[in-house]
Amino acid sequence: MKVFLLVVFVGLASGAYAYPAGEVEERSLDDLKAELIRALEERYPQRDVDYIAPYFTFCPADITVSAPPGSDSAQVSWEDAIVTDNSGVQPKVEMSPPNPNPFSVGQHLVSYRATDGAGNVSSCVFVVTVVKAGKRSLDDLKVDLIRALEERLTEAN
Repeated sequence: MKVFLLVVFVGLASGAYAYPAGEVEERSLDDLKAELIRALEERYPQRDVDYIAPYFTFCPADITVSAPPGSDSAQVSWEDAIVTDNSGVQPKVEMSPPNPNPFSVGQHLVSYRATDGAGNVSSCVFVVTVVKAGKRSLDDLKVDLIRALEERLTEAN
């Protein structure tokens, strides 16, 4: 068994020299490790604290839809976000607005907020854009016609 001399030094301020304070003890390395662990546990008690927020494994992409002709809104639905947590317990998830939901013409934020048992929070946000249906331009019609013709020609060959 290895034996170490434990010497307590005091007065190590800048320019001072070290000198033994009190008795010199012979102690095993195992005794020193055990004493150090006890001192650290007293000074820093172990806490089971979760500092890791839940995380979204899937967050919907931004969505753009057209309102039906003659309407200023559209019913929009999406695939729900998926969230998980390091604790293994499913976090509480709040969503605003609900899915599906009618949206007026314009841009709207949809948010998911996940909270785990320790109070850690994370969010997932995406934008729903509703555009008013209107008359299509002549250029849009030309592009659609060309695409349709190209598809038919490809199918024919």
